[in-house]
Amino acid sequence: MGVEEKDGKSILPPVGLELNKINAIQRELNEICRKITPNYFPIVEPVDFQNKKLLILWCPAEVSGHINVLNLLVKTQDIFTI
Repeated sequence: MGVEEKDGKSILPPVGLELNKINAIQRELNEICRKITPNYFPIVEPVDFQNKKLLILWCPAEVSGHINVLNLLVKTQDIFTI
């Protein structure tokens, strides 16, 4: 998060995120992840890249199998988010 893209490729230099925005995203992500059955927590890492703050999310596959997120999908401007 904090990098724009075009045709699936990053546009550099990154736009970056404000520190308070990163904190808010992490709090919201934590709340959402606790609603997933079973709980699922991606690896989240704030980083500095080219003098900008970014938020990196790694979402490895769940080893226990099925994850229920259907009740968490929200449509916002033709984008589905969890």
